[in-house]
Order: sequence, then structure tokens, then C-alpha cells
Amino acid sequence: MEILATKKSGIETVVNANNSGITLIKEPSGIGIEIASETPGHFFALLEEKFGSLEVIVPLNNDIIVTKDEGLGIEGSYAGGVDVKVCLDSMFGHTHDTRYHTKEESLALIGEAEGRANEFTARSYENAVEAQEMLRQSLLATFTESISPITIQTMSLLVGAKELQFRYVGSKTNPTVVPDGIVWNGTEKKLKVPAGGIIQHMTLGITTISSTHSANEYRFWNMAPFDSGVLSDGMKKYWLYAKVRRTGNTSPSDLDTYILSEFPIAFEDNANYPSHYCLLVGLLSSEVNGERSWVTVYGFTEVLPGRITVDKIVSPSGKTYFDLSAGDGEGEIGGKIKFVGTGGDEKYLSDVVDDLQEQIDGQVIAWFQEHDPTLGNYPASEWTTDELKNQHLNDTFTNISATSGRSWRFTKVAGVYSWSEISDTATTAALLAAAAAQDTADGKKRVFTTTPAPPYDEGDLWSGLSSGDLKVCITSRATGNYVASDWALASKYTDDTAANAAQTAANNAQASANTANGLLADIANDGKLTPVEKQAVKLEWDTIVDEKSKIDGQADYYGVSKGTYGTLYNTLSNYITPILSNLGTTSTINRETFRGHFKNYYSARQDLLDAIAEKAKDLAD
Repeated sequence: MEILATKKSGIETVVNANNSGITLIKEPSGIGIEIASETPGHFFALLEEKFGSLEVIVPLNNDIIVTKDEGLGIEGSYAGGVDVKVCLDSMFGHTHDTRYHTKEESLALIGEAEGRANEFTARSYENAVEAQEMLRQSLLATFTESISPITIQTMSLLVGAKELQFRYVGSKTNPTVVPDGIVWNGTEKKLKVPAGGIIQHMTLGITTISSTHSANEYRFWNMAPFDSGVLSDGMKKYWLYAKVRRTGNTSPSDLDTYILSEFPIAFEDNANYPSHYCLLVGLLSSEVNGERSWVTVYGFTEVLPGRITVDKIVSPSGKTYFDLSAGDGEGEIGGKIKFVGTGGDEKYLSDVVDDLQEQIDGQVIAWFQEHDPTLGNYPASEWTTDELKNQHLNDTFTNISATSGRSWRFTKVAGVYSWSEISDTATTAALLAAAAAQDTADGKKRVFTTTPAPPYDEGDLWSGLSSGDLKVCITSRATGNYVASDWALASKYTDDTAANAAQTAANNAQASANTANGLLADIANDGKLTPVEKQAVKLEWDTIVDEKSKIDGQADYYGVSKGTYGTLYNTLSNYITPILSNLGTTSTINRETFRGHFKNYYSARQDLLDAIAEKAKDLAD
């Protein structure tokens, strides 16, 4: 320990020692600190004002030592033999900090750290209270016991511990912040750090003041992957530490390890870990309502008038967050964010992004094919450059095969392109209705959001008009300019599109059933099916077989029971298949039985389609 200045009781002024530029002064009003670079006679603070009663905190009959160890501080031997060291860095403001310490050191001195994790878990009040108790037990040398006032009025609040000023980076030579990758898996009941990671400490070993520091001035550690194993005892809480060598490490294969402890461990536990620091990474709570909560406690939060410096803001559920440290100079917003205008109108962040993309492009394309989309199949396989991919952001893709009825949107998240499935049932239903409403022989539609410019094709749509109208292209144009007569008013766009399409399908099915029942009644009138009549019946039966998978898909999509429909389909199949097995002979039939099987099937089909139409209408409403 380097002694910079010593004061014995009775000495009025102590000259600075070791050319430190620091003078400890006793005045009638108390004891203060003077810095040589400041205006002579200017006291940064009276110690009694910062530390309470002079008689208790700095007894005049004891030595007072200004030290430079992990920071400038005061040591005193107090009544009862208790040695207390108080760090001055947190007391004398940025003038002192910028002269003697790096920014990272001055910001890392007091409080508990903000939770920072790759996977955000839900936090309850019970979790927060338990975390406070765990931090109280965590043997952090910077702090004394907790306080619980009703209100606090202050100009500055610094939350964090100096020894916990570290971060996870992607490289030692060019350190950039990356997620720590720590995940609590509630299903497996395991805490994992799959990649291990690289830890960079921001204050250890930094002894000079500079606006920048080279990477080789910091201490880094390559961490081994970690798996806690099953944590089945829900009553236990845990501290996760990075046990790292005090000298740092340099080789990627030279790995330090994590410790998951049921008890707190001191940062410098010389008895058990004389060659290591134990960096407190985070806290894993005991179970509350069967769930644990994981939070990290490294880093800092600074609260100043009109400003908060913080890594993350996370909702209690853990599902919505603002990550302000996703990368150096970058940020990330997660969850469903709703914007409410002064008039009460609502819009979600995804809507804002969609609107912006459509304004940039002027159009999106709705693709209709009979397969699920990937980056490796049509149409994305033809978008061979990022420029082409960006032109198709927000395009939709609908699988129109009878068994699918699913839709996707082409997106780019964190630099990665993908087809993201559309979970909104109304949007998917509208796309399916659009597929049925217009000719999609080429498997796509353009949906223009600004005045269309060629090329455009018959069946393309134009939305976003100030009148709220929807127009459809009636004349294709490959080159040239927009011509108003190429477009006709299609309909007033409403959310009833899918419901109307479903109701139309039900109405058409009833009409076709009436026609088929009449035809089949005539065929069966004489109790015989001739080869020619069998061909007509087979055509009707083939139509029934072909439509079944589509009807089943619609029923599954809308969650409508198809039990009776399925039963009567099977009954008809068992009856008619043997009759149609030989189309070259005449078969004798019971006309009432023949008519009854078809009539019962058509009735069940109609009931199911009516139920689908009703469900579609409910969703639209």
C-alpha cells in the first residue's frame, strides 16, 4: 500500500507526500481534501459532511491515511477494532475522477448492477427482494449494509460495484460487446453458458488516465462452457461466478471456469482461491410459483438529472425489452411495442416498419405457391444479392395447397433474412381470400401502395388510396407510364374479405349439392347403374374426393369440428367404391340407399362449410 499523505491529530496541515498532489487538511470546521491542481484553498468536500459525525467516522485520536490501492481512499481504525476503508472516488465528482481515474473506474463504485442476460426471465417482487438479500450477502467490499428510506432526493445515483465492471466481448484484439449467452432453461431446470465467452474487465490493471486504452492494457479471460446440471431443489438460490486467474489469460485454449455456488464468495477469496478473482456474474433465484428468475449483476447504471445510463430496460415478464448494449453503438428492441397517438389510435412497431418498407419500395408482392417457402426454393432462391432481397422485404408468401393454408412474410432481423410465419389468422385468411379472388396463374400478385408504375399485370392490386378504396388491374402494361384506365375499382377494403369468401364457398357448395342431388336421383331412378351412368357418378365422386383435403384444411385452420362430415364421407366411400370398381358393367342398386348416402354427405358438407363461414365472420368482426 502506497501512503500518499498521513495526518496525526493536532497537525493542522499535512503537506502532500510522494508528490501526489493531494493534501489532507484539518480546519476548525472539519477535515477536508485539497487537490494541487485546483484553486488553492478549495476543498472538494469536508469529510464530516460526507461520512457523518466526525467523532464517529474519523476520530481525531486515530491516524488517517489517504491510500492508492484500488482507488483513493480513507482508512481508519475505529472503536471496537473495526477497520473501515472508504473510497473517495464516489464522493468528489468528475474533476477528481478525470485527473486520477479512468471513466470506467469512476463509474463503478456503488449499488447493485442492472440485470443483463441473453434470455430475459420474468421477475416478480419476491425475486427482487430475494436478489437484494443475496447482494447483501455477496461480500462486495465497496458497500456497507442497506438502507430503506421512504424517499431519496439526490443529484446522482450510481448502481454497480467496481469489481463487477466487466463485459462479454467477441474478440481480445478488437473487443466489441456481445451477448453473454447465459440461459436459464426452466423446462430442463438448468443454467447454461453454451459458448463460455470472453470476459473483459474494465478497471482491473488500468492505472493510467487516458481518453482511450489499447486492448492489451485490459485483462481478458477465455471462459469454458458451463452446464449446471439439473437444479431440482426449488428452495435453493444460487450465485454464478466466473473464477478467473488474477493475471488474466492469453490463449484461446487456456480456459477459466464458472462456479455455481449456494453461498456467496468474496471477490478476492485469498483462503480458497488465492490465485483467482471470483467475478459475480449473476443471481439465480429460488422458485416462486414453480419458476426461477435469472439476472446478471455486472455493469452499472447511472442516474443523473434528466439522464439515465443503462444497458437494458426489461419488463417484469421478460418478454419486452430495450437492449441498449446489443453491440458497440447499437441497440435492440424486443417484444410487441404499441404506439398510441394523441387521438387514441394505436399502431405496433411492426406496422411502422411495414409502412416504412412499403413507402420505400412502393409495392410488395404476395406470392401464392403450393409449397412452404425457404431461402433455397422459389422465389427467394432467385434473390441472389442483398439488394434483391431488400427489394422483397415485407413480401408475403401463401401456401395454397389444400392441406396448408399458411402464410409467411419475408423479413430481415439482425442482418439475417428469413420467411417468418404470419401468426395473425385474419391476415392469413385475407391472403387466402386474395388467392381465390383473382387469377394467380403466375403464382404472385403485386400489391402497390403508391401510384403503380409498369410493369403491372392483370389481377395486381392497388391499396393505400386516400379514399380507402381497393383497385384491381384490368389491363396489363409491361412498359411506359401509369394509365388510369388500366385500373378499376375492385371493392372497399374491409376485414370481411375472408369471411365473404368463406360464405361464398358455402353458398356455391349448396348450389352444387342441389344440382348433384337432382342428377343422381335421375340416374338411380331405375335401380340400375349402367357403364355410362357410372362414368357420371365417378366424376362426382372424384370431385368429392378432391375437395375433402381442402375442406379438412379449412376446418382445421378455423378450429371447426369435422366429425359428422368425416363419418358420412367414409360411409359414402365404403358404399360407392365397390360399385365403381368395375366401370364396364351394369350394377343393381337400391335407389333410396344410393340417394340417401349422397344426400347425407352433401348435408354434412354444407353444415361444415356454414360453420367455417360463421367462424371466419367472427374473426373478421
